[in-house]
This record gives sequence, C-alpha cells and structure tokens, in this order.
Amino acid sequence: MNDDQAVELTELINKHRARGILVDTNLLIMLVVGSVNKDRISNFKRTGNYTIADYELLISFIDNFDKIITTPHVLSQTSDLTVLSGKEFGSARYSRS
Repeated sequence: MNDDQAVELTELINKHRARGILVDTNLLIMLVVGSVNKDRISNFKRTGNYTIADYELLISFIDNFDKIITTPHVLSQTSDLTVLSGKEFGSARYSRS
C-alpha cells in the first residue's frame, strides 16, 4: 500500500467509524472461531484458508469502528456453519467481548 492509499483508507475509516463496519459470514466465522481458539483457525473447515495473522489483522481493522453490523441472514449462516462442541461451544455462544 502506498502513502496515498494509506491516507485514503484512514479517511474512509474516520468517515465511517461511528456507523460501524458490516461483516459478512466468512469473516464473522473467523471472528467466532478465532475468539474461541486462535489455533483452530487453520484447522477449522470454514476458516482453513486463513491464518492467525489474518485473524489478528481482521481484529485490528474492526477495532477502528464503534460497532460491528451484520444481518439476520449472516447470523443464521454463521450459526449453521460454526459447529463447535464442549467448551468451545460455550465460549462461542455465551462470551462477551
């Protein structure tokens, strides 16, 4: 990324910070899996193409916004595709960050 692109990105983030960021199903799944156990990201069926570094970059980017926005459809898909059990299930379903 060159300096002009970095400035433009910063301006866009600042412009939309209060409105929040819209997160789709794939990224929300990575957020859920990574928040439960970062080591599962590369092993989990739906996040196997991502790395812990990708997760940390996503967290870093999302932290620039005041809220995370999604849709009922995305939440339903995320729930259906994020099959966890035991302690991981409890962490994914009931944790508050």
